[in-house]
Amino acid sequence: MTEYLIAALLWISGIFTLIAAIGLVRFPDVFLRMHAATKAGAIGVISSLMALTLHFDDPAIRVRALLVALFLGITAPIVGHVLSRASLVANVPLAKNTVCNEWDGTSHEED
Repeated sequence: MTEYLIAALLWISGIFTLIAAIGLVRFPDVFLRMHAATKAGAIGVISSLMALTLHFDDPAIRVRALLVALFLGITAPIVGHVLSRASLVANVPLAKNTVCNEWDGTSHEED
């Protein structure tokens, strides 16, 4: 039964990592690319670490994997926010189909 759970977690990890990679290639601007990389990438790595802890029945490996997962879960959203804020301050252009930028008060929506 454990082997099926490990296989499912590895499939989930692969799917989310693939989604993150596709998002990095397909999204039009740095802000959307960062969102794909931080959210889907972190979920992919964390599910891979969960599979690792199930496969190896060693408390030392479980503690290390838990620490890595906690570190990634805490730092990935923070890094994504800081990098997107730095991109905004550096005037990195938004995608052409962006309808609203709430940081500068401009709106391109048609009323």
